[in-house]
Amino acid sequence: MDPSGNVTQPCIPENELPEAASGDVTILDYGEQTKAYGFTCLSAQSGMKCVADSTSTGFSIAKAGIGEA
Repeated sequence: MDPSGNVTQPCIPENELPEAASGDVTILDYGEQTKAYGFTCLSAQSGMKCVADSTSTGFSIAKAGIGEA
């Protein structure tokens, strides 16, 4: 994280970066949501927002950056 509070990418070692998803992964259209592993995630033009079902806390991720949900 830089002094302005922005996350610098990548924030993990290069050898631990995730790989591209396989072709059988479901793509959410804008306005669609999915539930998995105790989280609910909603896709929007502004990015993706995921919150923990038990606490309603989570994160958002978009081209503009990563933040709290």
